[in-house]
Amino acid sequence: MPVCSDADHFYYKEKKFSWTTTEEVQNRTKQAVKKGKDLLFHWRGGYLTKDILKELLEVFDKEARAKGKRALVSVNWPQAVLRVRFEEGVGEEMFEMEEANEGEKE
Repeated sequence: MPVCSDADHFYYKEKKFSWTTTEEVQNRTKQAVKKGKDLLFHWRGGYLTKDILKELLEVFDKEARAKGKRALVSVNWPQAVLRVRFEEGVGEEMFEMEEANEGEKE
């Protein structure tokens, strides 16, 4: 399969799940918690550093706690993709690292 050379078009951006600011993440997190849906997105606001990840985790925790829930977070660090589930009950958020799935076939 040929390599895609057009960096302006990729799945998360086409589906509008590629965000660049913590404010956008906060707004989308608020919606996901309210609707009881999972949150899946690509971070495009610069390198996904530990400091940025800490900010995002604080956003998830704040919005989840506001609705009496907790955030369960999975991170695919090489691809800067985060998945967050919100469960009933306040408690420690859970954090899981995932491997990149670049070679995955359908």
